[in-house]
Amino acid sequence: MRGEPRLFHLLAQAHRAVVQRAERESVAQLGVTPTQLALLYALEGEAGVAMTTVARLLELSPAALSGLADRCEAAGLVTRRPSASDGRAIELVATPHGRDLREKSYPLLSDLNARLVEGLDTTEQVAAAKFLTGLIDRFGKSRGD
Repeated sequence: MRGEPRLFHLLAQAHRAVVQRAERESVAQLGVTPTQLALLYALEGEAGVAMTTVARLLELSPAALSGLADRCEAAGLVTRRPSASDGRAIELVATPHGRDLREKSYPLLSDLNARLVEGLDTTEQVAAAKFLTGLIDRFGKSRGD
């Protein structure tokens, strides 16, 4: 093991650093967390999205999504409504405030993405994306977990 790259450790450190920076900047600039923004992105372009679909998209348990939806609803970002096609299902809909906040978040997201690849040329950016996508493919839930 000695002499091998410490990729697992470096990946964990990088993840923490990026997530903490995104959290600080998102809260400071927009007053919401990246997770709350992810919910708003999941509702983009939709009149309403079933909570089960949102949970799958965000890879959250139903209980975790329910708590997130509660917080977003209390902040005036989303509303819940019964599904028109399935009376037992509940849909989430972005409010005008939520849609406005989502639009305001794009420059922040663009800036964070630019900083992720700062100092990398196009070939290195492609290699980094290939590496990360490969990790998701090899270790992600899509492999039957």
